[in-house]
Amino acid sequence: MPRNRAPSTPILAAAAAALLGGCFFDADYGQGAKITCTDGRCPDGLACNPDRTCGPPGDGPPPDTADLDAPAARLTCADPGILPATGATVTGSTSDRMTNSAATCGGFVMNGRDAVYRIDLATSPQLTISLTGERKAYLVTTCGAGTPTCVGNAFATASAPLTISPGAGSTFIVVDDENPLGAGPYTLTVTVN
Repeated sequence: MPRNRAPSTPILAAAAAALLGGCFFDADYGQGAKITCTDGRCPDGLACNPDRTCGPPGDGPPPDTADLDAPAARLTCADPGILPATGATVTGSTSDRMTNSAATCGGFVMNGRDAVYRIDLATSPQLTISLTGERKAYLVTTCGAGTPTCVGNAFATASAPLTISPGAGSTFIVVDDENPLGAGPYTLTVTVN
């Protein structure tokens, strides 16, 4: 059975990488052999099938791997986490984050370490923002520019969810704190009514 294999020794592998541009593959071209697509990608003209093998297009829907190669959102104003317009629950921590956004909410300036999410709304539904942990969550229509007043001049806490109608368009939901050193784990739930 013909096979194309990466060289088995590190010296040969390094030499082959220099000559071939660092690309190696291991494919079995024998009877009934299949090319796998664990990253959701196949050679031109082939599609990734649910069993993670490449085959002719139309053999079935591709697996849910469209964004496997995409990096995770940095949860900043420039690269927010995207929430579906139907709502979602996300978990994280602000402990390893920086201050990306600052807003005034209910008499507080929120300038702690934060995580930023965006929700794009076609209509003006009512959102309920629930939070666990010791953080706060608020909504702004612009992120990272100045110190805007948060939508409704209110924020959500673990003991007091926020129900608000931000209007149609893009709205940023920021998990934050008024204490610049305030940070920790959170679970953010956005319910669209």
